[in-house]
Amino acid sequence: TAETIVLNLLVDEKESLLNNVDFLKKAHQKYLSNPLARHALLLNGPAFGRIFDSSDPETIRLFSELSVKCSSLIACRLSPIQKSQITELIKKRFKKVVLAIGDGGNDVGMIQTANVGVGITGLEGMQAAQSADFTISKFRFLVRLLLVHGSWSLHRMVESFCRSEERRVGKECL
Repeated sequence: TAETIVLNLLVDEKESLLNNVDFLKKAHQKYLSNPLARHALLLNGPAFGRIFDSSDPETIRLFSELSVKCSSLIACRLSPIQKSQITELIKKRFKKVVLAIGDGGNDVGMIQTANVGVGITGLEGMQAAQSADFTISKFRFLVRLLLVHGSWSLHRMVESFCRSEERRVGKECL
């Protein structure tokens, strides 16, 4: 059976950067060696600052590789700029498709930087919903958006491609 492991990068002001580097190295060796396990990475503002404000490229490399190997990255208590920097890092360095989900004005930069942005309307206002590619009213509707509408979209694209190829082949035969 697959297990879910949450790799916790929450840091308080008293921890040193060396602890983060050691943790990142141990996480690579210990947790990511199990291909059946699913991993989620939890990151807060001070940890982000310790990782990205360091002049050590090894720390940034370890963090970015770790975040790509995890199935999800949960960023809490980050500034809007920090959220968009993480999104940009994963998008550019690994050429991955990034889905960003946000519910407030502080998530707008992240949603706009991502390949696909989902805004949730709610108590924090409409800024995230207005800047997103897709808008949902509750977080629980995300499953339906991804699985049902995503599947329908894939079928429509495949059908459109097949029809255009049929037309192209038909013109070549004439």
